Amino acid sequence: QRRYTRNGDPMGRFMLEDMSGSIEVTLFPKGFAAAGDALAEDAVVLVRGRQDRRGEGETAFLANELEAVELRKGPIPVSLDVDRVDIDDRWLEAFERMLSECPGEAPVHIRVGDSVVQLPESRWVDARTLAGPMRELLGADAVRT
Repeated sequence: QRRYTRNGDPMGRFMLEDMSGSIEVTLFPKGFAAAGDALAEDAVVLVRGRQDRRGEGETAFLANELEAVELRKGPIPVSLDVDRVDIDDRWLEAFERMLSECPGEAPVHIRVGDSVVQLPESRWVDARTLAGPMRELLGADAVRT
C-alpha cells in the first residue's frame, strides 16, 4: 500500500512473508523512493531497518532500505571458514578425503583470515553430502551453504 507522510512524501506499507510467518513492514520515504521496482508482489527482497514492538504481542518492522535479491541459478556455494583451525597434515588429509568422497556441482569457497579462495571446478562438491562432515571437522559455525 502506498501511504503518505504528513509532508506528502510517499512511503510504503506491506506484509513481508517467509516460510515461518509474516510481519507488517513500513518503508520510509527515502527507502520507498530508492526501492523502485523491487517493491512488487512476490518479489524476493532484502529489508534493512528495525523491529517495532507496538503493544501486547504486536510486532512490526520499520524499514529504511529495501532492495531486490537476485536468485542464483544453479548450486549455492559451500563456504568454509578455516580461520580458527590449526591446519596440519592430519587435517589436510581429512579435508581432501571429504572433498573426494562428495563430488558435485557446488563451488567451494574457503576463507582463511581475510583471504577467500574458490577451489577449482574439479574440486566442487555435493553440498548436502559434504555439509555434515565439514561441520564435524570445522565446527558448526564454520560451514555455510
